[in-house]
Parts: sequence; C-alpha cells; structure tokens
Amino acid sequence: MKIKDLARGKPRAFSLQQRDIMKKYLILFLALLFIPQNVYSAEREMTVSVATSTGLVVAGEAALYGYSMVATANAGSVGLYDNLTNSRTESDIKSEHQEATAYNSKPYIPFDEPILFDNGLYAEINDADVMLYYKK
Repeated sequence: MKIKDLARGKPRAFSLQQRDIMKKYLILFLALLFIPQNVYSAEREMTVSVATSTGLVVAGEAALYGYSMVATANAGSVGLYDNLTNSRTESDIKSEHQEATAYNSKPYIPFDEPILFDNGLYAEINDADVMLYYKK
C-alpha cells in the first residue's frame, strides 16, 4: 500500500501477524493498567492530629515532622514531651513553643529532621490550638 492510497482514505488491511502483535500489546497494556500500585508500601502515612488541650497524642513510638500552633490568648504555649503522662524529666522535653500575642502565630513549624518519640507523644497545651504532623 502506497502513501498516496492512505491519503485518499482507502482502508489499510493489517496482516494476521500484525493483528496478533497489536492484540498482545493491548492485553499487556490493560494488564499493567489494572495492577494496583503501592499495595504493600513500606512508607507509613502522615497523620494530622488537632489538639486543643493537654493530653496524650500517640502512645508508643512516633516521628514528629512539624506542627502548627495558634495562640488563642496572650502567652499561649505548647510543650511536646516523650512520655505517656505529664510527669516528665528534663530529657523528656522534645519541643516547647510560646507566642506572646494571641492569633499572631507562625502557621507552620517544620523540622529539618523529624523529632523521634520512643515512649509516647504527650502535648501540654495552654491557650492554643495545635496541629501535629507525625508518623507512627
């Protein structure tokens, strides 16, 4: 078949061998299309938790990637500790933050490296709303 025949709109007939090859490619394409991606991904999903009062956020190991804080009153603060309760030592303190003025806070406080918690992520919150971004 010549190119000028294709330009005139004449249908092109494929050989049986060409049809078989096209069918194989179509079946392969459809099979790849329906294979689920990342079914057993080793990557854990990020969890976002909103806290407005003091308490345990995560029991056990966790990695904190950052948090957002809005002080709802002057001197609003958040303290993040590696503990299951509010009884803590100096080594349990992982992060503390206080804002002087209400509703004048940094929207997001990221960390270059995640802060690791071995025992639990305990948040002590005073006059603030906090969003914590972590992985268990």
